[in-house]
Amino acid sequence: NIQVNVSSIKKYGQLALQESQEINYLLGECESYQILGTYYYLTGVLDTALQYYETALEKRIAYGDSTLISGTVNNIANIYKQQGRYFQALAKYREAEAFIPAANQQKKARLKNNIGDIYTKIGQYAKALKLQLEAVDILKESANPTDFASSQLNIANIYELMGDRSSDLKFYTAAADTFARYNKKLDHAKVLNNIGNVKLKEGEIIAAIKHYKSAFVKYEALSFVAGIASTEQNLGLASRLLGDFAKAKIYFEKSIQKWQQLENHTKEVEVFIYLGQLYLSTNAYRKARQVFQSAEALVSTSSGL
Repeated sequence: NIQVNVSSIKKYGQLALQESQEINYLLGECESYQILGTYYYLTGVLDTALQYYETALEKRIAYGDSTLISGTVNNIANIYKQQGRYFQALAKYREAEAFIPAANQQKKARLKNNIGDIYTKIGQYAKALKLQLEAVDILKESANPTDFASSQLNIANIYELMGDRSSDLKFYTAAADTFARYNKKLDHAKVLNNIGNVKLKEGEIIAAIKHYKSAFVKYEALSFVAGIASTEQNLGLASRLLGDFAKAKIYFEKSIQKWQQLENHTKEVEVFIYLGQLYLSTNAYRKARQVFQSAEALVSTSSGL
């Protein structure tokens, strides 16, 4: 249950890789590439994460452990999901499922979660809910209670998309309570951020800000820069809705700095657009144009144009 400082993952992954290569330790290389892929995944640099996971997969196939293989294939599917390549992600999750022994029901349940999440992404909510409820039924007996909480979180996401506000908050709150009880600080922060999003959609801006700030404090304690940047972005949106444009500007600028630090240009562009819209709403047209031009330059650079 010890929370890992995300900023240290890259350092240890690189050291482990160097030492494993020096002594030709294949399992060590597998795990090192996996660790580095996880670092870039957690910080939102998905293309680099994918490269490391693909190399880890090659090494794990060479090593020959099917359980390890299923884990890395699952990680690759997660990247495809984050990139919006949903049908490729679904195929990879099915591939990962084939490597899991039938007796390992807990791992199969976790893959049901992932596959259900894809059906959620493509709008097939009935299929998604069925898979998530099946997973919950298995995971309620799990030795790891946070697996059960993760299933609750996925069900909450489905209800949120269906517009069922009472059900989504019920499951979000249940998941948050479980993560807090077992000291899963990163997961707890993510759920608090999600609850903030629900409150913002309902127009409960003050309640949304309260949850965003709670998430921010937890992310900051973990030095989880991507989470900090995300909550600052959300706090900027909430402040803009309150009409506090000065505070919104500060939050957006802080968020941009952190996305730049992480080299996550997609999110950087997204917040630049929010900042540009903020300048437009205050009739600061020259600043708005400069911000939109910065966003346009980033898109052109990222796409190789």
